[in-house]
Amino acid sequence: MFRLTLFIASCVALTACSLIVQFDPEMQPCDEAGLCGPNYVCVNSLCKFNDGGITFDAGVDAGNCAGRETRCTDGLDDDCDGLKDCADSDCAGLGCEDGDPCTVGETCVNNACPRGAAKDCTSPSSPCQTSRGTCSPDSGVCLYGAQPDGTSCGSTVAARCCGGSCINTTDNKANCGGCGIACGTGQLCQSINQSSCSTTEPVDTSGRCSCATGVPCPKSQSCVSGFCVPVLPAHCATGENIAMSVGCQPYCRY
Repeated sequence: MFRLTLFIASCVALTACSLIVQFDPEMQPCDEAGLCGPNYVCVNSLCKFNDGGITFDAGVDAGNCAGRETRCTDGLDDDCDGLKDCADSDCAGLGCEDGDPCTVGETCVNNACPRGAAKDCTSPSSPCQTSRGTCSPDSGVCLYGAQPDGTSCGSTVAARCCGGSCINTTDNKANCGGCGIACGTGQLCQSINQSSCSTTEPVDTSGRCSCATGVPCPKSQSCVSGFCVPVLPAHCATGENIAMSVGCQPYCRY
């Protein structure tokens, strides 16, 4: 009864007032007199709840409510006009977030945040990754596949992709002379030049495992003069050939 009396009394002095504003004030239109009822204030011609004059919307203080909506990705009604982010025309042309981690460059258009451009996944971090990757919809991280084993990945013949990594086949025990040719316990991987070949054979051509007593050579290679030597093409990695050189026992090479 008191509130209705207050409303009637207020309307005597003012020409524009609404019964709706009095009984359901949140986000209802108001005039400069602030006819929004107890605990509400008139902000930009709309009634907003005033919880002690501190906050109006998730941490936005009353002093900022007269400004503009310029933070268009925070999900907050920064200027207290009832419109958030792109829904507020203040954000037109400003950056926004469409919710897809695989898009970039979104901007507010027509009070919405349309889908941005697809993220560029054409910059692998390794020469042993495919040149075109795919974007993970969960993380937005570009994922790249592995180049085929044996793909050249460096300035020397021995630099090859094995299992997605660029390795040197002259000294890598897990890929000695070719991908998957793994030296056994106690065996060393040495370049062809170091493994009793003539000095005319480039040191960075390939590699082979040394022979260790009681430890078989990889891929059924034969132990000859202290080094593992291929006899058949099957003794080498996929994509390799058996090479022959004057003063050098046979070896595998790409």
